[in-house]
Amino acid sequence: MEFPSGEKLETGILLKKFNLEKTFTQLAGSKFSGYLALTIDNTTGIEEGILLWREGKITAAQYEYGQLKVINQGELAFQECVNALQAEKGIVDIFQLTKQQAELIIAFNEKLKTEHEIKDLKKWLAKFSTKFNEDSQKKAQSTDKSKIDIMKKMGLLDIEK
Repeated sequence: MEFPSGEKLETGILLKKFNLEKTFTQLAGSKFSGYLALTIDNTTGIEEGILLWREGKITAAQYEYGQLKVINQGELAFQECVNALQAEKGIVDIFQLTKQQAELIIAFNEKLKTEHEIKDLKKWLAKFSTKFNEDSQKKAQSTDKSKIDIMKKMGLLDIEK
């Protein structure tokens, strides 16, 4: 999913130095509209996530496991993004959008929708986990198997040789 570039507020913030609680509280307090783009290096390679904010609330999310070719959206992606923001290796960029731009992104892709207020922040925070990555590896493997099964049924693969 492509997002408008928006106005760069901060780029290249190392996750080691990123204070999630402080940053989220500031964004909520300022009624921020825009997005956080994050990139981490995990066990299966590069992962990227986006948290879309509208007027100080998180309203949409997307998370992608590059090498696995798995893209999650909505609530699961929100959880993956919050988890990834607690990793040690990665960077965060923050871009400001207008309220209308943020609304249009959601209007054109309903699957991105999630709704979170910062007052719930404490219950999201936990130690970084590779569980989401492991679940996505299983999802990618089952997708690959089903593609092969379809090709076999269509006679496109000769498994006898």
